[in-house]
Amino acid sequence: MSADPLADVDDTLRARRQIRRVQEFLRAWDPIGVIEDLLADGLPPNEYDDYAPYIVGMLQRGATRDDLIAHLRYCRTGAIGLDPNDSADTAVANEIYGWWQQESLAGGSTVG
Repeated sequence: MSADPLADVDDTLRARRQIRRVQEFLRAWDPIGVIEDLLADGLPPNEYDDYAPYIVGMLQRGATRDDLIAHLRYCRTGAIGLDPNDSADTAVANEIYGWWQQESLAGGSTVG
């Protein structure tokens, strides 16, 4: 916690926004293929939302594109139990990493 409570609020809001953005990327990634059905049924498309805070933390700690690819591969094959799909995982990792680079240039990174 910093000496400036408003800075802490800004950091919290920024982190929440970043998590929401990563959730959007993960919904597009959709390795199980359930997001469209959830939306059609009027349910929240939150199947992968729990992965987003960890990914944002990885980025804040300086994760590379390769780190993101490896993590998405783990999520797909280890956590979810699906067959590998390196092209899909790489494509989403590239999108997330490119967005993060822009976010960092715009001053959106919460790295202290």
